[in-house]
Amino acid sequence: MIKAGEKMNDFLFFFTNRERDDINKWSNYFEIYERYFSAFRNKSVRFLEIGVDRGGSSEMWKYYFGNDSVIVGVDINPECKKFENLEQKRFVEIGDQGDPEFLKYLVDKYGRFDIILDDGSHFFHHQIKTLELLWDSLTDNGVYLVEDVHTSYYPGYHGWRLDKNNFMEYSKTLTDDVNRWHCLDFVEGNSMADLYAVHYYSGIVIFEKKKKSIPYTCRSGGGEACDAVKAAAYAANYAKMASLFRVLSWYVKVIYYCLIGDKTMCSGYRNSLKARTVLKNSKRHD
Repeated sequence: MIKAGEKMNDFLFFFTNRERDDINKWSNYFEIYERYFSAFRNKSVRFLEIGVDRGGSSEMWKYYFGNDSVIVGVDINPECKKFENLEQKRFVEIGDQGDPEFLKYLVDKYGRFDIILDDGSHFFHHQIKTLELLWDSLTDNGVYLVEDVHTSYYPGYHGWRLDKNNFMEYSKTLTDDVNRWHCLDFVEGNSMADLYAVHYYSGIVIFEKKKKSIPYTCRSGGGEACDAVKAAAYAANYAKMASLFRVLSWYVKVIYYCLIGDKTMCSGYRNSLKARTVLKNSKRHD
């Protein structure tokens, strides 16, 4: 797994020197762990792992994050309870990741988590539901990982590349929230709050949580003042002005694509107009 001249990170070191066969990971995961978990190292991190399996990964997380970390594992198999080690603050809870009451119990007991890793059932309906239920329980600047998302393409997991209901397609819809300030037909409430970034890797999707401020553009060389208030006003005014031309073009495109029989494009622009109407009406009632 290590290429010539490549440095072995601590995750891979632990895995490679493990005598027991109780950890199962894809070869590219260790680099990803190091990239996103290093900022939490040797801190009082609260780490939730969904999917305990044989218990080895729990020891790996503890080794990496240090003595002050709290590692909570979740599994539906009651046998996994034996991997709990209270002295090391490695806990195991038995329950179903798709059960809202069980997930609420976890948060009530352990508090919010800095890192949540879903390595559970790998069925995309569980991956989606668990993300939606636990997102608010992730701390600010927290990281949420969903592993083994390639099951979205596996028939054995009811996956199919073009299925709009699988986890991969679902996750793509959330990327609009990252660019919400530039999306004129963005509808508030259809997304996860404070979604800062979405990262895609082979087998893994990572969601970063961080409070967002309105982005603004400035010029160098002593031009206009770029304070946030002016920038926000500018952004709002731009959206208002641009929408006049954008909406007119949408109506033209709806007519055009419907006339030539392109149902997909016609439906897409119709949905944009519907979303703008919803957004406009919601602002009137604020």
